[in-house]
Amino acid sequence: MSLADYIVVRSMTFVVPAVAAMVTGDKTAFYQCGFAGVQNTLLDDGGRHYFKRCSIQGAVDFIFVSGQSIYEDCSIQALGGFIPAQGRTNPNDANGFLNHITFAEYGNFGPGADTSKRVSWAKKLSIQSLEELTSKSFINSDN
Repeated sequence: MSLADYIVVRSMTFVVPAVAAMVTGDKTAFYQCGFAGVQNTLLDDGGRHYFKRCSIQGAVDFIFVSGQSIYEDCSIQALGGFIPAQGRTNPNDANGFLNHITFAEYGNFGPGADTSKRVSWAKKLSIQSLEELTSKSFINSDN
């Protein structure tokens, strides 16, 4: 659990059946870290967070987000369940998360990248949309 602001974590792995890590502090960064669990593996709570080259595994709503977060070059593996659970309670809340496989996708590859059998509402991002979404201004926003 991290409640403090301005924390940097490098090359650490968190493994437990329930919540592996809860991040609440503002301006927290994780580099090359691993998070493995079943449900709510990563509770990415209030604050602005940055994840770079991290590995996140779980089965049910294993990334639960109420903060403002960017996941860059992360490996996210669903073990037979659902990936994200957005904690937004109001459409004007200044929280959310960016990842290429959440509600839109860009640059997916491998066996799961075939979109021919996806739901009709699945959206692919253009490079321009991707650049707007991955701008650091996203996590610097108050709303």
